[in-house]
Amino acid sequence: MTVVNDICSWDKELKSSRDSATEGSALCSSVLIVSEQLYLGVEGAKRILWTVCREWEDRLIHLLSKITLMSPRLLGYDIVFLRTLNEKS
Repeated sequence: MTVVNDICSWDKELKSSRDSATEGSALCSSVLIVSEQLYLGVEGAKRILWTVCREWEDRLIHLLSKITLMSPRLLGYDIVFLRTLNEKS
């Protein structure tokens, strides 16, 4: 969820960090980290991060399926919460 927020709020946070003269307003975002570490532009970093988020989503669906099969009674708040996260994406 944090990575999705970083992707979607990048432009706003970049503008805010440029407009702010406040010390300590350094930009800290997964978009910036991927961009710098892989020597990519921001748009390329965003595309990679969207792909990573989709892979995480697929993994979450797979794990939820396994958990439900292994323990059908385990349909408590944790599983409901995870399913809700998946449905909102």
